[in-house]
Amino acid sequence: MNGSVEADLAQMTIQQYAAIGTVIVTIIIVITAAIIVLRKLGGIGSLGPLKWKEKEEQSKSNEYLMNREKELHDEECKAECRKATNKLRTRITNEFRQYGVCTMTRRAVAAAILNPLYTRIQVNHFTEFLMPDKIEEYKKQVFEELKDEFEAVYYSNQDNPCNLIEFPEWHEVERLLLSIRDAWIDLIKTEVVKCSGEKIKTYEKWIREFKDDDNTSMVKITSGCIEKNEKYIRELRK
Repeated sequence: MNGSVEADLAQMTIQQYAAIGTVIVTIIIVITAAIIVLRKLGGIGSLGPLKWKEKEEQSKSNEYLMNREKELHDEECKAECRKATNKLRTRITNEFRQYGVCTMTRRAVAAAILNPLYTRIQVNHFTEFLMPDKIEEYKKQVFEELKDEFEAVYYSNQDNPCNLIEFPEWHEVERLLLSIRDAWIDLIKTEVVKCSGEKIKTYEKWIREFKDDDNTSMVKITSGCIEKNEKYIRELRK
């Protein structure tokens, strides 16, 4: 009698396990089928808070990388502007030769005149002050700085025995320094146009990433940056 009961219990356990197994297999099949359907519909990538968090973190990373590239463009632009400005050094020293100024004094004049230009490169803001509505005032400010630097050298060289003739007066060099100022601004415009072009390439590259991340905010911001730099190029080429 006891043996029969134990056999029945064992048989019932096997049946229960079979039923449970069938249910589990059925659930797995249903889940698998659902995943396949969702993949075909393109919706699996957007499921769940973890996936959204991953996309958000990726978008933040992309934003950082884009801004870092922009900063590198700005630094490269400053470096190129300094190189372009330094080319004026030879012109200034050669121009002052006609006044009988010795080599060391000519170099001092060139260094003094270029000093405020280097400072303005470091401050930058060229895309603001070189725009048509502000450039004339900007030119006046730069010219006043060149004049101040020249006069500082002028007064410090009144008793310099190095000079073969008297150090030139302001009215003698005014036209020359106007020419130096305009040449410098043209050089800066050229470099800023190049920089804006490189930034546009960077923005166009990253806007595609933001679109893939569904980051509509950054897509809008980046699109605005492209339009802004396109405007800079148009205005600076006038």
